Amino acid sequence: MKDILVSFLFFLLLTGCSQKLVYTGSVTTNGNLYTARLVVSPKKEEGNALITVKRLEEGEFYLSEGIIDLMVPSGAQSIPLARSVPSRFILTKGQKARITMKWRLIHDPAFYQLYGLAGDNLPEEYFLQLASVTKENDLPLVVKVSPKALTSYQKRVKPILFSYKIALPENFENIQRKHLQEKGWISIHEHEENAHEERQEEISPFFMVGDYTILMDGRYYVGWYGFATEEGITLRMICVNREAEILYVDPAKITIALGQKEIKPQVKKSLMPQKDKKGFPILRNQRGEWLLFYPVKNPPENLRLKVQKTFLSREDTPLFAIEEIELQGYRP
Repeated sequence: MKDILVSFLFFLLLTGCSQKLVYTGSVTTNGNLYTARLVVSPKKEEGNALITVKRLEEGEFYLSEGIIDLMVPSGAQSIPLARSVPSRFILTKGQKARITMKWRLIHDPAFYQLYGLAGDNLPEEYFLQLASVTKENDLPLVVKVSPKALTSYQKRVKPILFSYKIALPENFENIQRKHLQEKGWISIHEHEENAHEERQEEISPFFMVGDYTILMDGRYYVGWYGFATEEGITLRMICVNREAEILYVDPAKITIALGQKEIKPQVKKSLMPQKDKKGFPILRNQRGEWLLFYPVKNPPENLRLKVQKTFLSREDTPLFAIEEIELQGYRP
């Protein structure tokens, strides 16, 4: 009775939000019955599982602490957020043990790499690999969601219209390098001066611009990874400081210029722990990451990001020489 009550309370805790999907499954092997209930929260991008092991045969069966892997049929593996510890480690006939586990979901590794998000393509089933806690060579447990619940969720998902990549003026490197040197963001060395004079037309190997990123002299890295749905624009921003004693970043000041309007973002997620009046302080060799959302219905393919007031020194000197960076939409 106690096991039933605990399981019921755990289920209520996990399913308190209507946006969550429940996956269930069971398997009997080697004299044990394994049952699992996985509750997936697309909004939080987390999965929580309650696994029960019941001994069906005579003889002792041993469990151990370990990591339970969660995978989708394509092979993408979610990130475990804790080690699983059984409620008991030795089972005899008729006894049960409960194991809980939590993951940060990854459904599409390529999407996760760009945007830091799991991807909305929830599968029909997941695989739970229990071998680490049962000490068996291979023990996958398949859990499935009801087709009705999955279809209902899929109807609410807004498809991606297009992704964004950055576009900069042709002379951006020269303007930005001069700005960084004159404003004290970087110091130029003699060998760099000579090399620059000899190869003025070449792109410096320490100053690179990609579809989503800007690496400035190997000392400052800023990346913007964005996509649009009919509800708005999601933008992941990453900033790495390798040079300055301190760099202040205020993501709330990265506005989008649409005609005469400037749209402010909603900061959905921040990996930086503390913000002061100037913004989030990024010390030398630190990294900051934020997830922003702009509530723009049916956004255009080409946008202008206001960036100059976002990245500042202790003396309020802008990191960027230009005021705006253009985002161009494309369909992968």
